[in-house]
Amino acid sequence: MANAALLVSELAANVVRHAPLLVREFEVAVTAREDGSCLIEVCDQGRGLPVVVRDGEVGEAENGRGLRLVEAVAKEWGVRPDRHVGKTVWALIDPPSRYVSHTQPCHRPAHQEGRDD
Repeated sequence: MANAALLVSELAANVVRHAPLLVREFEVAVTAREDGSCLIEVCDQGRGLPVVVRDGEVGEAENGRGLRLVEAVAKEWGVRPDRHVGKTVWALIDPPSRYVSHTQPCHRPAHQEGRDD
């Protein structure tokens, strides 16, 4: 769930940061798929396409790393032009791990500490 929230945040922030003022409205869709994966789509009317900033291109800037983060977290991602105007940037996240640890807790409850009952 945290990865989905992170990707929604990054993709929505790109619209707010890069789209022209008059087209900053956007739609977000988050779809849980049958296989447990999650599809995130952010649609806007901007004409510009997102560009991944590579190492050495950002320098000390505070921005420019969002799509690298998307690239690192998502199983895959891409851009789909809409029929009339704009685009949809999408990202697919793998299903969460179903691993459940059956180890003992790291500490004993307070009522047992130091007692040999």
